[in-house]
Amino acid sequence: SLQTFAAGFIGRPLLSTRSKDLKAYLNANGLSWVEDESNAESCYKRNFIRHKLLPIADSEFANATENCAKTAENTADSLRLLNILAGFEKNHLPLAQIKAIPPDLQATYFYHWLSAKNLPVMDKKTIKQVLADFLTARADKNPYFSNQFYQLYRWQEAIYWIENFETIDEKCEFIWNTAEDFIFPNNCGRLSYKGDACQLRVKFQQRKSQKLKTHQHKFHKTIKQLLQEQQIPPWQRVNTPYIYAQNELVSLGFAWSHQQKFSNNIQLNFNFSD
Repeated sequence: SLQTFAAGFIGRPLLSTRSKDLKAYLNANGLSWVEDESNAESCYKRNFIRHKLLPIADSEFANATENCAKTAENTADSLRLLNILAGFEKNHLPLAQIKAIPPDLQATYFYHWLSAKNLPVMDKKTIKQVLADFLTARADKNPYFSNQFYQLYRWQEAIYWIENFETIDEKCEFIWNTAEDFIFPNNCGRLSYKGDACQLRVKFQQRKSQKLKTHQHKFHKTIKQLLQEQQIPPWQRVNTPYIYAQNELVSLGFAWSHQQKFSNNIQLNFNFSD
């Protein structure tokens, strides 16, 4: 079994192998192993089931443990298939997709989309409130929800699930030697440079009233205008780098600059998955 976990994966290749089969193989090949002492403690629910309930079931019903394991495996496969068919593996859920579900099942639908992310899901009352806020807010509003595990944004008629990230201090300033990639302090993105190496300054100051001239336009535009025109989502906006050559704002990492070399050479990649 290979499952996503945070930014990586958890591999459990022997999960489907029965304990007695595994021990038989180890003994037959003279291999030793380390037993987790907590496996014998029945105060944990999984151990209570294993040591107390399953032996009773096996004594009453033939192959009860094996049948339970097969049922659990089949159920997990069915749930994974349903998640794929419903599009739950994606990190965004179109509002139209929710509205197509009968109203009394919308909260359940939303719950399963969240639970497919393998993170703790909020309680039913909170789910209903969040869903109501996201479905009924005016078109010019962008509802937002966050907890200790993730954030939810409503943007362009969909709900987006984004892992929590640290806010970069706007007072911080970074010197970027473009011979190497610049990794964001919160690991949400990176900047690359294709031309001759130089030194640039990078800030994350969120001055949306500041102006920048691009090579596509004759006049300067505010950062807010550019972000809106290019439909940059809110979780990227708060992580947009302001890049300076000496004291002049020359780029936001996107292909926006009145200087051709910066427009062509600077590349911005975010680590947010869709």
